[in-house]
Amino acid sequence: MTYAAANIPDLGNPVKEYKRSGKSFVKVLIISLVCLLIAGLLFSGAFGGDKGWDQRIVLSILGLVFLLPPGFGIYMLITRRGSSVSLFKNGLIYRMGGKEFGTTWDDIASLTESTACRIERKNGETFDLGHNVEGFDEIALKLREETLNRMLPKAKALIDDGKNLSFEGLQAQGKMPMGKALPDNLVGGGTFTVGAQGITLAEDGTKIAWSDVTDFGIRHGEGRRDRFSFFFIEDGAHTFQMNYGALPNAHLLLAICLEMTPHLQKD
Repeated sequence: MTYAAANIPDLGNPVKEYKRSGKSFVKVLIISLVCLLIAGLLFSGAFGGDKGWDQRIVLSILGLVFLLPPGFGIYMLITRRGSSVSLFKNGLIYRMGGKEFGTTWDDIASLTESTACRIERKNGETFDLGHNVEGFDEIALKLREETLNRMLPKAKALIDDGKNLSFEGLQAQGKMPMGKALPDNLVGGGTFTVGAQGITLAEDGTKIAWSDVTDFGIRHGEGRRDRFSFFFIEDGAHTFQMNYGALPNAHLLLAICLEMTPHLQKD
């Protein structure tokens, strides 16, 4: 019995099918072949000609380093073989490496948007949908729209009822190399608490009132941060920011900020 048939009975009618990305396959293949060629030249230099042992060792180590990308590329091609996404009226199915993952729109608890879309279902199950599928940007937009249509009314109702919402960044420890050496706002790790009066940085209790907000949105980093996009919100005295790609439901937080700051809306 497939994953979809066992756990997702109400997907509705099919809408669109997205096949594996040919560009992604070709890119991985080209990089792997180039690295293999360089590794071959280095090993040829190490074991051919009249060279000392120190030169042979250095060239051999460099050759092994250039073998790592092809190994990773082959792993990616094997694990992501047969990738495709099927969109339905009420959800999606993602196929990768002979496995199926799926969810209805109503069953999505959080969406994290970065180089891949990390989807977490209400039962805690997660899967990552990446650029190995054609039309990734279109799929990501659909995910954003469908989840926001369901999450925003519920979030507004909770806030109107006097409750606070928590937006906790993904922890880096154990999930990315050297993660502990990077600032929290690059890889997540922080927590925003959102209520009727404003947004609070949970670590130190610093608060920005909605009435004092002067700007919010997404900005790109500079220097070593240029690979990151940041959610930010600020008043005249404080600026909160966190890596957008490490903040689950960041799109919901942006939508709440828009709802709570009518004084910033332009005619």
